[in-house]
Amino acid sequence: MPEGSQQSGTGCLWDDDVPPHRSTVQLQSSRHCKIPARGDRSHLLEAHAKPPLANESFDAVCMFSVIAHQAPSEAAAILSLIRSRLRTQHLYFTVIVSTVDGYAEADRANPRLLSTYNTALIETLVRDAGWRLEQVYEPSPVHQTAFVCSPK
Repeated sequence: MPEGSQQSGTGCLWDDDVPPHRSTVQLQSSRHCKIPARGDRSHLLEAHAKPPLANESFDAVCMFSVIAHQAPSEAAAILSLIRSRLRTQHLYFTVIVSTVDGYAEADRANPRLLSTYNTALIETLVRDAGWRLEQVYEPSPVHQTAFVCSPK
């Protein structure tokens, strides 16, 4: 982990090694953290309900392949946390989208390795967390399906 960074049990890497006027929040996949790999982990966000950068403003918060490693309750928790605790005008995130019935683990032997959602469930999670879906970008060889949101 880079010097000056802190890793929390939520799967978040808060990088305070960036100058204040260019601060960023990097939300890393929780499979890289020392927290349980099985079972619902959304309760782990409660201990970190006020991120270190909660008083900062951001043009956008980006999550690359984070929700692709979370169950729906965990995705709902992180989307709500970002909406309620960080001041931002946009949220950009990528996730594995398929025609599954809501949500499925693509690799049942390794939960959260390939969490797969259908578009309707993602739209519900986004809306329920206080976001408005602005744009959906189809996947490409270099990224998963991408969603751009703004606060309601």
